[in-house]
Amino acid sequence: MQRVTHLKTRTTLLCLTACIAQSLYAESESQPLIQRLPTIKVEATRSETHILDTPASVYRIDQAQHQNNMGVNLTETLKGIPGLQLNNRENYAQDLQLSMRGFGARSTFGVRGIRLYVDGIPATMPDGQGQTSNIDLNSLDHIEVLGGPFSSLYGNSSGGTILTTTKEGQGRDSIELGYSGGSHHKNRTNIILQGGADKANEPSYVVSSSYFDTDGYREHSQAQKVLSNAKLTWNLVDGSKINWLMNYVDISANDPQGLTRAQWKADPQQQVPFLKQFNVRKDINQTQTGLNWTKPLNDQNEIYSMVYLGHREVTQYQSIPMSTQNNPRQAGGVIDFERDYYGADLRWTGKDLLPNTRFSIGLAYDAMNEDRQGYENFILEQNKP
Repeated sequence: MQRVTHLKTRTTLLCLTACIAQSLYAESESQPLIQRLPTIKVEATRSETHILDTPASVYRIDQAQHQNNMGVNLTETLKGIPGLQLNNRENYAQDLQLSMRGFGARSTFGVRGIRLYVDGIPATMPDGQGQTSNIDLNSLDHIEVLGGPFSSLYGNSSGGTILTTTKEGQGRDSIELGYSGGSHHKNRTNIILQGGADKANEPSYVVSSSYFDTDGYREHSQAQKVLSNAKLTWNLVDGSKINWLMNYVDISANDPQGLTRAQWKADPQQQVPFLKQFNVRKDINQTQTGLNWTKPLNDQNEIYSMVYLGHREVTQYQSIPMSTQNNPRQAGGVIDFERDYYGADLRWTGKDLLPNTRFSIGLAYDAMNEDRQGYENFILEQNKP
């Protein structure tokens, strides 16, 4: 009897194993769903390339992923890029402090060692100083960050390159209004007009304008900023493409200056009493326009050309002691200059002339003329400042 019982148990286990195997076999017959991700293309390498096909250290950030930001500072968008560090001091009298792989870390003002481009137009002057204040995040489409050896494509002194691109008008004519606010009476209003081309050889357009003001967290840190940006795009029947770009920015900002650790612990919002007499502040006004043209000659050859010009005015009052300003070799305590800048770029690109090889030959010219003056930032009353 015991032997019969043992055979029944083995038969039951064998049947259960067969059932399990049958179930697993049925699962393997189902085909998994394959979802294809959109192809990401980058242009920072001087020609449009799939991001997986380039050996360059390049990153692309779409502005659509940052629509909930206030849209005032570039630090709201450029987050998490390896090797890129941005310090936002919330001081609108000074530009963002930006460094890439150490380049630009020692710059006390502006952006140095890193090339900046706005829709193909250099935001870095021929003297090497750049600024991010004219980048309109409101109408931005995407940003590309290029680092490593490939950044030499934009100059032998480039520790990295940041390229911003304004979106193109699409679909029916539309208007978008926006408002955002925050603490310390921070307000921002913006308007966007955009529309696509109805017929061939007609332009699509994007026109954006915004106004920002704040009282600031600290004493004497008020700021106002007006920024306007426009882009018209023609896609011609011969395959060529023309972009006409216009940009305007006007900034008036007070500068509270820095604090020592002891002063910060006593009152982090204060301005040092000694500095109040200088009324440190900065006014910026800049207007620029540019035109770029891309023409594919055939499947392998393409020509790109760009011209631009702009005018920039800056007046800045500094907290330089009177004894230093009185030195005949010192420029004083007020910086006042007007700058005209202009340039052109011409480039030919050949694709697959040799297997898996691209050639690019170009010529770029940038120039500026500057009228700079310096004044004393103090007045004498009874021979006393």
